[in-house]
Amino acid sequence: IGIPLLMILWGGIKLIFGITRTRYVGVLFFNRWLVGLIICMYFGIKLGKSFRYPGNYQGSQKLELRSDTLIDLRIAANEKINKLYNTAKYVEIEDLKMYISNDNGDVFYGIPELRIEKAAGSEISLETIKMAKGKSAREADDRAKGTIYHYTTNSNSLVFDPFFKLPENDLWRVQQVNLLLEVPVGTYLHIDPDMDKVIDKDTDFGYDLAGKTWKMTETGLVEAAYPP
Repeated sequence: IGIPLLMILWGGIKLIFGITRTRYVGVLFFNRWLVGLIICMYFGIKLGKSFRYPGNYQGSQKLELRSDTLIDLRIAANEKINKLYNTAKYVEIEDLKMYISNDNGDVFYGIPELRIEKAAGSEISLETIKMAKGKSAREADDRAKGTIYHYTTNSNSLVFDPFFKLPENDLWRVQQVNLLLEVPVGTYLHIDPDMDKVIDKDTDFGYDLAGKTWKMTETGLVEAAYPP
């Protein structure tokens, strides 16, 4: 793009100052533009190959939470993230579920997505599905597995990290983290307002879950009071 613009600018200068035709200038600029185009195409194709194969890593964990009491779902307190929000030193790319910032030494924060569904049995479990791209299927699987995300259980609370991160020196290759929380029928959940950041908005109640108490029924979540 730069070379054609320079040629237009050069043509304007010649018209304004009455400069006569200068030999080889056009050929010189064209050659440089062609070389730049070839270089861009080369690196574009090379970069595209690193997104060629999808990969994933899945893990499921039984949670030591009691389904006969109210379970609190909330976001972990994170001083670094709070500072990021308060200073607004970030750019949000909603379609890619990520924030970019050069503050605090980190440049990438990925947003996990949580879905809540009815469990087939009586146990509470959380499945973590990590996804990424790579030059090969194995590279993509390894990259997905290496994506860093944490959650903890505390008493009868399930506490989620607000973001996932990439390992040091890793590159962004469309990494994603999806979470599936399965709870048995009759379980009561209180979903903290801050959970709105990670709730999957594509579900039926995605925009309404945060800040309320819900009961899992045979047909899904129903808003309810606790104790009943």
